[in-house]
Amino acid sequence: MNATTKDLYIACPNPDCEGKVEVPAETEVGEILVCDECGIDVEVMTVNNDDVSLEVFEDEEEDWEE
Repeated sequence: MNATTKDLYIACPNPDCEGKVEVPAETEVGEILVCDECGIDVEVMTVNNDDVSLEVFEDEEEDWEE
């Protein structure tokens, strides 16, 4: 059986720009993805079959300025 594009990716709305983020089917919670439309990093918060939730990723290390 051949895999289709639908089997390989899930399109999820970016919480920042409302663009679509392609989420590979084997993605796990905690992975960081990049929105092709705006370039922002998003973190996978939950994965439940075809239901994936994303949040804008904020790198805590970047907040530490001396």
